[in-house]
Amino acid sequence: MKGFIAAIVLVLCTLAPVAYAQAPQVPTIEFKTIEHNFEKQEYKANTTYSFEFKNTSKVPLILTSVSASCGCTTPEWPREPILPGKTGKIKVTYNSQIIGAFTKLIYVYSNASTNMVTLTIKGEILPPK
Repeated sequence: MKGFIAAIVLVLCTLAPVAYAQAPQVPTIEFKTIEHNFEKQEYKANTTYSFEFKNTSKVPLILTSVSASCGCTTPEWPREPILPGKTGKIKVTYNSQIIGAFTKLIYVYSNASTNMVTLTIKGEILPPK
């Protein structure tokens, strides 16, 4: 019986590293920054910012969805896979016809190890002169 248990332990110890080495890799995403402050902007100013990111893994990164916390913020993102070592941009535009201070969140969903990343834009739109 002891020989049988020893054989099982030996097989498991031999196969465990092989299974671990063959496990699929998960993409990783790294943003240069996750927050942008527009500061004070004129009414109807250009309030667009591009968040840059990089696929720092050895497998393709796919952005499955990018959404904003409200309809006043519009994100645009690459639909094609981001290859290992390559970069991409998520372009975010805020409606600068809405007067006052704002803080908006952009949710980035992907096949990366951090399934969701939250980006933030903030600032203040001044009244028209």
